[in-house]
Amino acid sequence: DADGVSTDVVADAGTASVHTIAVLKGVLATDLSQLVQAPHEGDLELSASNLTLAATTAADHIEIKSIAQSGDVVTGFTPGVDRLDLGPIDRAQLSLARNADGVSTDLVVGAGTTASHVLVTLKSVVTSDLTQVIGPAPVQPTPLAAPNATVAATGGADLFIVTSLTLAGDTIVGFTLGQDRLALVDGLNPSRLSLAKDADGTSTDVIVDAGGSSAHTLVKLAGVLTTDINAIFLHHEPHGGGWSV
Repeated sequence: DADGVSTDVVADAGTASVHTIAVLKGVLATDLSQLVQAPHEGDLELSASNLTLAATTAADHIEIKSIAQSGDVVTGFTPGVDRLDLGPIDRAQLSLARNADGVSTDLVVGAGTTASHVLVTLKSVVTSDLTQVIGPAPVQPTPLAAPNATVAATGGADLFIVTSLTLAGDTIVGFTLGQDRLALVDGLNPSRLSLAKDADGTSTDVIVDAGGSSAHTLVKLAGVLTTDINAIFLHHEPHGGGWSV
């Protein structure tokens, strides 16, 4: 910098659009890598149509912004290692087809319909397994916020958020062990929880303060039998004091 004791971070040096992005006061440096964080390898984005993107040597998560995009190309994609992340896009609309070049794979939206189009082409990749190409649908949190309510799992991966340990009598139907989870909001104490077989003999109750005067059933998992609380709750977060979101 002109003051002799600071460093300017400059964009487009030597061009007509040269400008200073930031001044680091009282800092003298010439190594840009010590000042600017490099992009995180493995997190990539296709944000518009007709883009070409090269996968890195890392396990890449390539975010596609919209199902309306078309004509994107990804090179260096490795099925089962890299993945296309599509957020809440309806995966039922997606399928794979061999590209016209014979050695690549197209991810197609709405195959067989008038709106059918190629969302992205994976160059030099031949696969028919959609699960090796796209990431899982994002988990949609469902709050448990009212007593004596019945909530149904969606069939996908569900996350049910316990907002208070004073809740009582809720029931979740369709809960799948190993896929669905409960989670406590920060500040709730997981040590107050335990599991018990419900009176119906086929379900599991999550109990608050078992054996105490305030003992009550927080939530019933209908048709689920387990004694492993870690199979029901999201992993424990020690810094938050509970299973946190």
